[in-house]
Amino acid sequence: MLNERVQIKMTLENMIGLPVDILARGRATPATPFQNPARANAVKLIEQPA
Repeated sequence: MLNERVQIKMTLENMIGLPVDILARGRATPATPFQNPARANAVKLIEQPA
């Protein structure tokens, strides 16, 4: 799973020319103090139809 995250991060950074942080956690896992403000300012990525 870590390799997949790294690949996604590199692809996004190359596509948009900006640094990207990916936050991942299970739905039942409480957010960390870092994740709360990061999620509040995050841009949600959605899959575009082909």
